[in-house]
Amino acid sequence: MDTTRKHSLFVDGALWGLDQSWLWVHGKGMVKIKICGITNYRDAVLAVDLGAHALGFNFYRPSPRYILPADAAAISRKLPPFVHTVGVFVNEAQEEVVELARDLRLSFVQLHGDETPDYVAGLKGPGVIKTIRVGNRSDLRAIGSFRFDALLLDSRDDRLFGGTGRSFEWDLARRAKKYGPVILSGGLSPDNVSDAIRTAQPDAVDVCSGVEKRPGIKDAARLKAFVLRVLETDISYGSWRSALGPGWQISGGAVRGGRRQTAFKKR
Repeated sequence: MDTTRKHSLFVDGALWGLDQSWLWVHGKGMVKIKICGITNYRDAVLAVDLGAHALGFNFYRPSPRYILPADAAAISRKLPPFVHTVGVFVNEAQEEVVELARDLRLSFVQLHGDETPDYVAGLKGPGVIKTIRVGNRSDLRAIGSFRFDALLLDSRDDRLFGGTGRSFEWDLARRAKKYGPVILSGGLSPDNVSDAIRTAQPDAVDVCSGVEKRPGIKDAARLKAFVLRVLETDISYGSWRSALGPGWQISGGAVRGGRRQTAFKKR
């Protein structure tokens, strides 16, 4: 099927199309994008307009990116379809996690603490993203004990539960893919996400501090650069090549006709 003809149009010399909702359904092999640490509607709508597939709300109270459940609910109600909402929890009581997931209609709960396999198996409701903090290859051994819908790999820190701004050996994420879908996190930024995708070959990438002005507040320029780097890498390395053919590059993105779209130009 000629996707460039069926789903695109030329405007001002650029090829506009393959809107994000179409890609979400049909973009097999496409690296998905999760923006975590959302604390306000402005950052949420910016991330969505740029093409993020999921937004993360941090319900861990000691975190500088903590958001009140009521504020997260207000943001979620304004989001368009096909955008996943993820609640981040750290060693929270099961009842609290299930209740918030139900009340906020979360797409996934992300368990970012020391939750046991029995704890995870006992959760009923939305999908489960289990975080494994990685320092070396031995940290991957625990993965097989868990049941989850997706696995998030973050950098190990003995004091912090995420948000460290540090990366780990990305080839470990590629090794972890045998257990299920992998979301790569930990120290990602516009400067290194392309190399990270090529090395780890993840199903999705997760960014937080790498696109912030300060904890909890996103930097619009860095957020845009991050998303474009992911899309550019997909074109040169992933499934976009077969959809568009050779010689295309990202030139921008916008909301057109109520749909998020990406612009491409011939080199």
